[in-house]
Amino acid sequence: MLEAGRKALREGQYRWGAEVMKHLVFAEPQNQAAKNLLADLLEQMGYQAENGPWRNFYLTGAKELRDGVTKGAPPNTTSPDLLANMPMELIFGYMGIQLDAQKAAGKVMTLNWVLPDVKQRYALFLEHSVLNFWEDYQAKGADATITVDRAVLNQILGKKLKVEEAIQQGKLAISGDSGKLRELLGMLVDLNESFWFNIVTP
Repeated sequence: MLEAGRKALREGQYRWGAEVMKHLVFAEPQNQAAKNLLADLLEQMGYQAENGPWRNFYLTGAKELRDGVTKGAPPNTTSPDLLANMPMELIFGYMGIQLDAQKAAGKVMTLNWVLPDVKQRYALFLEHSVLNFWEDYQAKGADATITVDRAVLNQILGKKLKVEEAIQQGKLAISGDSGKLRELLGMLVDLNESFWFNIVTP
């Protein structure tokens, strides 16, 4: 397979060579010769790419194959300014992205949200490891109703304030099953922890 990859590189068959080497790299992740050859092929494809993003994909892949995944400081995706300027629709959407499908498997939950300071109400539904919400709606028979100012919710989501502290300080009230909010928050993962990930290596 290495010889087939080298032949493809010599003959300018970069895409075919990359396809062959990709399988060898995944079969033998420690085979540095295969990774170097795949990097050479991706680099040539990057040189030929007319599209900027494709060029970057190829060259990023080549660097990963030669040097491994470079892990720097991740961006702060839950900064106070960012949270404060996201509408609740985006907040719930972001929570849906954070949701760990395995932790949520088989769980069904309905939470009503009341945000007095911004005069908004929502119903949040968890089922089949997916979060959905309805705006300007309160579900009958919800597991819990959470009443909290949007500013306080921003602090909780930004990990500046714990749910228990907000309850003790009278900044958050839960009617119904108070454990459901903690259960939901426990299913959310910190995306910053997995910001750097493999692109072309197993």
